[in-house]
Order: sequence, then structure tokens, then C-alpha cells
Amino acid sequence: MARPKKQGLDYFPIDVDIFEDLEVEYAKFGADGFTIYMYLLTRVYKRGYYLEVDEDFLLVMAARLRMSEQKVMQVLNYLLKRSLFDNTLFQSVKVLTSAGIQERFQLAVKTRALKNPIQVREDLWLLKKEETEPFIKVNPFLNKSKNNESFSENNFDNSEKNAIKESKVNKYIYIASQEKPPVKESTSSIDTKIRYFDNQEVEDAFLLFISYKKQKGAIINPSQIELYKERLCEVARTDIDKIAVAKEATMRGWETFYPVRKTRSTQNKQQETKKAKFCNFEQRKYNMSELESMLLKSN
Repeated sequence: MARPKKQGLDYFPIDVDIFEDLEVEYAKFGADGFTIYMYLLTRVYKRGYYLEVDEDFLLVMAARLRMSEQKVMQVLNYLLKRSLFDNTLFQSVKVLTSAGIQERFQLAVKTRALKNPIQVREDLWLLKKEETEPFIKVNPFLNKSKNNESFSENNFDNSEKNAIKESKVNKYIYIASQEKPPVKESTSSIDTKIRYFDNQEVEDAFLLFISYKKQKGAIINPSQIELYKERLCEVARTDIDKIAVAKEATMRGWETFYPVRKTRSTQNKQQETKKAKFCNFEQRKYNMSELESMLLKSN
């Protein structure tokens, strides 16, 4: 069986003037803006010359970068406004690409294309005929089900989204195949056969957070649940800390898990349990009356 053709890139070039080009972005969003931009570029080039995004992708991206979905969308809208990504394609088919990205893609696949021409989608290719290299074959987009793979961060199955739902962040609407009205996922949709933590209290607190996210309208797939589990284990090592972090995240409506500061009472208890020492020597206990009599005798 023939080996599948590689579509994406292992690395991509960066212009040395990128900081000057993004000077306004730095002023508005700081290093977070640059991080989001570079993250999106890596995902685009990993797939090839464009990236199809959805709400799941943005959610996972925000969790991985430890930023809010609101900040991610603010930076993305700014990048679209500055034409660093093509705004027309994003608004119509939720695709991130640009003429510059496609020019760099052409150069990167030139050696690979000597054996097999690179085929691209006509509806997403922004370069003019005279700008397109001879080894790039622009084909009409005919078989959508074959080529239009899900480009969400964990290859989520978009066929599961069978309801009409409006994004809370960027206000676009997914049109689905069924005519049934949208139904919110119930907490019972969590697979109770899968156990994520050995400690039952940790398990309950973790599932409570997942249920809360689902009740708020988030579509959470098994791959995302695993990401949330990994995140909880990162920020909390002990079972007690895991329970505290999960409950705090649910109570405050956090997008993901963050470390929870210990209360003063806990810190005081820890300090009380420590023995008073100086240079690793045990502190002596003195009887004041005996000490006073010893001092009088010495005089």
C-alpha cells in the first residue's frame, strides 16, 4: 500500500521584521498577542496552507495557552482586521490562511513537489494564476466529505454536532443537518463507565466541573476531558489540592484549572507542626526558677 502523501510542514520561515510588523499588536496585547499569532501559524503550517477552526479548537487553544477564550478571540479579530489572516475566508467558511502563508507554503514544498505536484483547493487558494508556481495544481473543491477534515486541535468529529448553535464568542452560526431544535447536553452524557481518578472525592469534584462546562453550553469530547484531567494533575499534586482546585474552578466559572493558594489557617497549622530549631539544633526548655537560682549562686 502506498504511503500517504504528506500535506503539512515540519517547520516554516519567520520574517526578521515580524516584531516591527506586529508593533501595534504588542502595544495592545503584549506577549500574549504574539504567542497566539505564532500558535495559529504553527497549526496552519502543520496542516499545510490553511486551517479550519471551530469552537472546540478555540477552547482547547485557550486551555493550552492558559488564556481566556475572550482574549484569544480579541487577538484573532485583530489579526483578521490587520489582514494577517484573510478575513473574507474566515467569515464565510471559518478558515485561517493568507496570501503570505500560501507563498511561503509554495517555497517550502518545492522540493517535495518535484516528484508529485501539490494539489490545493480552488475555493481557498488566494494567489493569482501568475503568482502560483507550476507544481501547484489548483483543483475545484468537489468532495467536501473527503478533503474537509476536522482541523480542531484534537480531530474532534464534527458529525456529532447535529444541532444549530450560535457561538458565544464570535457570533457565527453552525448550520447542521437535522431540523430538530437545539438540545443542551445533559450531565448524564458523561461516560460513567470511565473512571478518571482513583480517589472518589477527586472524581466527583472533577466530574462536577465537566458537568458545569456542559451545562454552560460547551461541547466537551473525550479528548478534551483527558486534557482537563492532565491540566488538573499539573496544577495540583495531592488529592486534597485536586479537590480544592476543581471545586474552585466550578464555583468561579473558570475556563480551565489554576493553582489555588493555601489559606492562612492551613499555613499556620503547618508552621505549628514545625519544631523550633536554630541551625538544626533542638531548642532547649528552661525552668525559669531553676535558672534564677543558678544565676544567684554564681554571683
